[in-house]
Amino acid sequence: TVKVLATTLRHPDALQVIHALKLIEAAPQVNWDPHVAPLLAHPTPEVRLTAVRYLGRQGNTTYAEPLTALFYAPEEEVRAAAILAYCTINGSQAVPQIRPFLLALSPVVKGAAVVGLIKYGGLDGVMHAAEHLKQMLESDQPAMRAEGAAVIGAIQTQNFYEPLIALFDDRQIEVQTNAIHAAGNLRSPALVPFLLAKLNQRVTGPAAVEALGRYGPGIEPILGEALACPQQEPTIRRRIPEILERIGAPPAAAVLLDHLAEPDEAVRTSILKALAGLRAAEVNFAVNEEIIHAALDVEIRHYYWLYTLNEDLGPEGRGELLDDTLPVRLSHALDRIFYLLALLYPVQETQAARRALQAEQSRTRAYAIELIDNLVKPGAREVLIPLFEAPPEVILELAQKHYGLERRSVAERLEELAGSDDPWLQACALHRIGVLGLAELAGPVAAALDDRDALVRETAVEAGRNIAMAKPVQPNLGMPASHYHRPPLSWRSGELLPHMGGLTTA
Repeated sequence: TVKVLATTLRHPDALQVIHALKLIEAAPQVNWDPHVAPLLAHPTPEVRLTAVRYLGRQGNTTYAEPLTALFYAPEEEVRAAAILAYCTINGSQAVPQIRPFLLALSPVVKGAAVVGLIKYGGLDGVMHAAEHLKQMLESDQPAMRAEGAAVIGAIQTQNFYEPLIALFDDRQIEVQTNAIHAAGNLRSPALVPFLLAKLNQRVTGPAAVEALGRYGPGIEPILGEALACPQQEPTIRRRIPEILERIGAPPAAAVLLDHLAEPDEAVRTSILKALAGLRAAEVNFAVNEEIIHAALDVEIRHYYWLYTLNEDLGPEGRGELLDDTLPVRLSHALDRIFYLLALLYPVQETQAARRALQAEQSRTRAYAIELIDNLVKPGAREVLIPLFEAPPEVILELAQKHYGLERRSVAERLEELAGSDDPWLQACALHRIGVLGLAELAGPVAAALDDRDALVRETAVEAGRNIAMAKPVQPNLGMPASHYHRPPLSWRSGELLPHMGGLTTA
């Protein structure tokens, strides 16, 4: 194997060489340095870069001098890597050689010099580099500020976090993102509130999730408090379960299990998904099966309610928005059912069944139904299996028999949704009331004018205007939608697709 890898390191194909360089890291007992050193002169930048990083180990002084030839490489990433590797090898003795690069115009090269001198250059290195780091953080060049944030993350001094706070609100997203990544490296408790706030923004949310996840075990109580706070932004609460799943520890599962009855549908979906993910990752945590079965029954009932609602409204009652939204909500409800099943039964089987149900082939779906039939206990089985194979009339009958869900008229269903706690369903219903000109539902429309949600208020204004403009004729809800007066809309369904599944946009 050693001979094969050594030969591969001399292969003309750069990709094979890079692959071999990664493989030799798993065999540290072999001295690969003599085989890697010639690659510092390789024509491919990626090979040189990987070779530099491999040789740049503390005390590896034999290869310090060859690295200096790359200080002036045409690629700034190679120059930066060579500078950092040289500092790593030579420590404080590298200061005289590296000081000139503190004046580099390239943010990446300058950043490498600052990191190398502060981390490895001793007191002398810190004294020379500190002022240049300050200049980077205050630079009018976004790329320099972004690199300054990356430098703080690379230094990894937990108490040196304050400069990041201002960068969290930098006008350039790249700077914000680098500051967030740096915070994840520092793992300073003081930065947690700022990272939580960044969860609320679409462009910075994923980076903040990753950064908070890097804090690891110990941060669960803080995340639990934010998850439990009803005044917290829904988007923040929706992303917290993903962080807890990344932490992957029993205390993270305990926080999630405390919120099985979360009223916000999107947040609850995120919670249950994270719990199923922890179970799939074989994180060891116990569940109260009685509580899980109760939560499962709630989710099954909710699915039946959505199904009945969808059938009662029909195409004319749903219109474009609800016609798009309700299938998504039904799918998410089914997801939650299977997330809970994964806490009660073997997770691999439940995941396989959920995937099979999404297939179009009847044989695959039949396999899923058989699998569920074998897994689930009789109580849940008799209301769960029909959802996948029974005709609509049977499902509606079961909804009435098991959950008391009676059939209602279109107007009653729209009135129900117009007064719901779900802002998106509420807005969809108000919009449809306005389109149909249902004057008998003017009361719910008027009540929604004072709703706390801006979208609901705006839609109520539009619906009220449409009702006032409608002809004073009772609409025939069996009539095709094309026969109704349709005033111009101030928004279209495509602009609000993220809300259909109960998700809010940041």
